[in-house]
Amino acid sequence: MMAGESFKFHIQYQQTINIMMIKSILFSTALTLTVIVSNAQTIPNASFESWTNSGTYETPDGWATLNAMTSPASVYTATKGA
Repeated sequence: MMAGESFKFHIQYQQTINIMMIKSILFSTALTLTVIVSNAQTIPNASFESWTNSGTYETPDGWATLNAMTSPASVYTATKGA
């Protein structure tokens, strides 16, 4: 191998290493952001244990229901189970 060919091979090798490093950094960054975002999504009152009495019906805390509009017809869109 001549000196010029060796230098050319070295440059190509360095470029390959740099590309691999960039790919691994981008993958690590994407993975970290995915974990952070997915961890931040918590659902309030997810087990429906907290309810507020609103007269003739109860409404789960942290959730919107149509009970206020449908209760005059004795129709409840969300009810507390046993």
